[in-house]
Amino acid sequence: MGKWRVAVTLVVLGLASPVGAATVDELETQLAAQAKQIQELQRQVQELAQTRSGQVVDRAADHAEVPGAESGQREAGSPESRFTRPYTDLTTKAPSAVGRYFQKLTGATVGGYATEQFENFESTNRTFNNQRFIVFVGRELTDRIRFYSELEFEQLASIEADPADSRGGAIEVEQTWFDYGINDALNLRFGDVLVPFGQFNLHHDDPLQELVDRPIVDRRMIPTTWTETGAGAYGEWDVWNDGKLRYEAYVVNGLNNKISPTTGGLRDAPGSFGSDNNNDKALVGRVSFTPGPWGDVGLAGYTGKYDKAHRINGAALDWVAKHGPFELLGEAALFDLQRGFTNSGAVVPHHLWGTYVEGRYHFWPAWLSSTFLGQSFKHPHLTSTLRYDHGVIDQFSDVANAGTLTSDRLTFGLNYRPIDDFVLKLDYEINNGNLEHGRSNGFIAAAALSF
Repeated sequence: MGKWRVAVTLVVLGLASPVGAATVDELETQLAAQAKQIQELQRQVQELAQTRSGQVVDRAADHAEVPGAESGQREAGSPESRFTRPYTDLTTKAPSAVGRYFQKLTGATVGGYATEQFENFESTNRTFNNQRFIVFVGRELTDRIRFYSELEFEQLASIEADPADSRGGAIEVEQTWFDYGINDALNLRFGDVLVPFGQFNLHHDDPLQELVDRPIVDRRMIPTTWTETGAGAYGEWDVWNDGKLRYEAYVVNGLNNKISPTTGGLRDAPGSFGSDNNNDKALVGRVSFTPGPWGDVGLAGYTGKYDKAHRINGAALDWVAKHGPFELLGEAALFDLQRGFTNSGAVVPHHLWGTYVEGRYHFWPAWLSSTFLGQSFKHPHLTSTLRYDHGVIDQFSDVANAGTLTSDRLTFGLNYRPIDDFVLKLDYEINNGNLEHGRSNGFIAAAALSF
């Protein structure tokens, strides 16, 4: 107890008692009783403060949002996915109530996302498509050592002992890696990693994207989701107040010769997690520059052998620019292959290249806030999107029936996000070419939720 409190107590007791009526022993007894009462009050105040603090933390975790949610935008240039920043949470937000309980019990973070689609294209059957169910589990053992894993169930209905009884789908390991942190500029990573070739492969999660279909260049040229096993490093530097320079670089097993000279491209070419088909190791890396909250630009490179003798080289450029409610982003990628043969004996394509440019406008009419679309949601928003896709698979000129396979796509999209982690999408695609969807136009819709 502070000296001033003792003095005040003595004065009060002295005023309340007749002069000379109390002995020294009686005063000491009264002071001891007062001290116990004050300690009890201090304890109750401390408990109340802790309780309120815990409630605030829980509410913040339940309603945590990505920066910029008020305007329906994420922070341009900053990594949106959960596996590029050093020493941060493994999720883009605080864990859910279930996630917090799981984390309390095990020390690990759990989450994931799910996507349900509906397609209605010309010349094909209208169909629902349970596209993806993703589960991830990660744990930060210390602020310098952490683990992350991601398992995908793609269109999976059942796996039976008799393949004829199976209902289709696949289980894929998208990521399993562990980090050893040194400092912001140098961190080591080992395991099955997302290949840093273009920004889309790093941030491909459906709830993060505004359109349903992935760009052609990120399916046939860059085989998203592209994961390789290996080791490498990543880090970042502060260039100025808002500016950052980031890098990721890995040594991996690399692509193999399961390359399609027709519509498949590199879709099936990512290598095995258990062995390499040659004694060469591929090198891949990406450097990105974020001058400020208004944008980001990245440059990536890849080189490695796809069989025992022939090499494939690639380069990619990606960008994001933002101004107010507007965003403009895109990617361009080129792969050049030495003449060789695929695993089926066909000649590999000479070049694979593609690009996309996507414009977004985030908005929210005020009158919608009083409807069911806005009620009880803090920052709901709509996004209109327009994207142009172009992809090319180019054959060697001396190959029989050689030719160039191309596709062009124009996509109009509108989506609704009551919260940042749940989105309803409706797109209309105009297709022209012989890669994805051929010349069939149609609608495609989806609901995606992250948890």
